[in-house]
Amino acid sequence: GDLDSLKGNIEDRASVTVLNGEEENGDPKCAKVCSGTTGRRSTDWTDYRGSTGVYTEVDISGCGFVKIPTITTAIEGSGSHWEITGTSAVYNAKTGSFSIYLRQTELT
Repeated sequence: GDLDSLKGNIEDRASVTVLNGEEENGDPKCAKVCSGTTGRRSTDWTDYRGSTGVYTEVDISGCGFVKIPTITTAIEGSGSHWEITGTSAVYNAKTGSFSIYLRQTELT
């Protein structure tokens, strides 16, 4: 009755539509969205380029992607993080991980 109709409406609206990607789309019924965080104070940053940059490899293996996903990144902070470059630059994207490199810009 009404409960089955309600469930059907929710399932119809809870779908994911794949508009485009870097690889050929698979079955749209298998589209997947996964989100997470490396942790506000627990990200394992590694120095590179002397002291002007850091990087980290992010493990996304728990998402279970079978193709390389489209990855969107962001950082948050309490001040001066607007001076950082690389916040949306994803490197070495794979089905189970990716890297991100950050560097402080030189303001003049």
